[in-house]
Amino acid sequence: MDSVIYASWLRPEAYPGTCRIRHWLLRLRSILLLAGCLCCLNLRAQNLVPNPGFEEYVLCGKGYSTTGGNGMRGFGTQPGDGTYGTGSPGWQSLTGGVGHLLPCNVEPLWPAPPRPWFQPHSGEGYIYIYVNGEYVPGSNATYDKDHAYAQAKLLAPLQAGCTYRITFYARLLGLVGKLPDLVPPVASDGLSAYVSREVIYHADGTNLIGYPAQVGLARGQLLTDTVNYVHITGTFVAQGGEQYLTLGNFRPTEQTTMRRLLPRPTEPTVSSCRYAIDDVSVVAVPPAELTLSAGPDRQLCPTAGSSLTLTASAGFAAYRWSTGQTTRTITVTEPGRYIVAADFGCGTVQDTVVVTRQSADLRLLPAPAAALCPGSASTLTAAAGFTDYRWADGPTGATRSVYQPGWYRLTATTTAGCPVQDSVLVPAGTRPVLPPLPADTLMCAAEPLTLRLPPPPPRTTYTWPDGSRALTYTTSRAGLVPVLVTTACGQATATVLVRTQDCAPLQIPNVVTANADGRNDFFVIQGLIQRPLGLRLYDRWGRQVHASADYHNTWPGPGVAPGLYYYHVLDARYRRTYRGWVEVLR
Repeated sequence: MDSVIYASWLRPEAYPGTCRIRHWLLRLRSILLLAGCLCCLNLRAQNLVPNPGFEEYVLCGKGYSTTGGNGMRGFGTQPGDGTYGTGSPGWQSLTGGVGHLLPCNVEPLWPAPPRPWFQPHSGEGYIYIYVNGEYVPGSNATYDKDHAYAQAKLLAPLQAGCTYRITFYARLLGLVGKLPDLVPPVASDGLSAYVSREVIYHADGTNLIGYPAQVGLARGQLLTDTVNYVHITGTFVAQGGEQYLTLGNFRPTEQTTMRRLLPRPTEPTVSSCRYAIDDVSVVAVPPAELTLSAGPDRQLCPTAGSSLTLTASAGFAAYRWSTGQTTRTITVTEPGRYIVAADFGCGTVQDTVVVTRQSADLRLLPAPAAALCPGSASTLTAAAGFTDYRWADGPTGATRSVYQPGWYRLTATTTAGCPVQDSVLVPAGTRPVLPPLPADTLMCAAEPLTLRLPPPPPRTTYTWPDGSRALTYTTSRAGLVPVLVTTACGQATATVLVRTQDCAPLQIPNVVTANADGRNDFFVIQGLIQRPLGLRLYDRWGRQVHASADYHNTWPGPGVAPGLYYYHVLDARYRRTYRGWVEVLR
């Protein structure tokens, strides 16, 4: 909603008890705010309509109803009415038939269906009014007394010779009532706004026919939209002293176009038209040649003590900034929203400039920079959006070539005029160096082989055939195994040839000379690879003389008699068993 100065302009007798206190508080707040605006360079509130979005209320909810238990508080019908303004402060109904809707006063089933009916243009409140009574097409009967009007006293009288714009949003109310007796919508062209010096009110209840509305629907311009609000607006030149805004139909029913949008064959009459209204405004319009601008949004430099100058457009009678300054130009040193109001004689217009502080971490150069290979050149490109690019070693411009590794420093200026500095290291690139690998490597058949590499030099990667970049690689196949070496300056491939052999066979002696001469003293079982072996030994009478699950070539020990012994060797790794005889000599 727009900023609003709320003013009820009502007699306190209209409110009982605590509502009377609320009335005086609202009135005092309105007077103070309005006086504060008028005393400062005669600046007036931009919107002269009180409670323009119908968000304010005094009584709401069931128990405060005057219309059949639906929870909606009706407007007063004349200045002396005890319910004057109780629906929406600052507004009254001149002939009845005006409702104020809020979430607190709409029952789930009234009106039905609730959602299409309860739909403000903005905020949570809106009003509805009847703009035509029911009539039988082709008959001479008219029902002008069924017209309804909503009226508000403006926050300040209009000035003679000044141009004002009246704006409001309207939507045709769709199916209303309770099931099964739903009333179909009826569209009309009888919706207008009239501004007058005095209150327009007929004590006998007759309608306000013949008043020259300044803004509204043209003859034959039916407002038929039941979903979206329609923007109704127009301008006029004030005669001076106008201070009452009235909304309604100022043409007689027979001069108003009406059309039922859905058939209702049980009734020959055309039902009355009801429109939702929201966001009403009356604002002074500056001359076409006078436009207020305080410039685009700006940035303060991050350095201490930085400042900016904000300047509003020339040609206005007076200025007032949100800082309290009344000059056309101001100097700001802090971020924030700066609003300037300019008086053009008939009213005020506003403009806003958002001032932020530039980040101290702006980057000019990409980091990290690409490595520079021996004998080659590279290009550095600074970020766009700056001006006056200057490199520390002489070149200018956002893009430059480099031929040597090292640090490169750049200074530039932002669009706000703030200096920015940045630097980047261009590292020296290296050509790929092959890692040390054996030229030929044996592996046991069906046994996995793990190849290992030393850590690579800086900015160098190793890539194995499976795409991994670890320092180890395990293979179970014979053949050529490549290793791709990559640096910023190129690639190279190292290879290792892997061959297989049978590692299972064991060499088992058949004679042991246990005479302590250091040669062939023990029963030594040999293989290509070390692995646990199980051993059981028996004498020639079948008695077990030794047993070991993990034999370490330590038999025979002292006390073993010479002779023939039967051995049983179990190779669990290769799932093989060896049997035979060994002779011990002393």
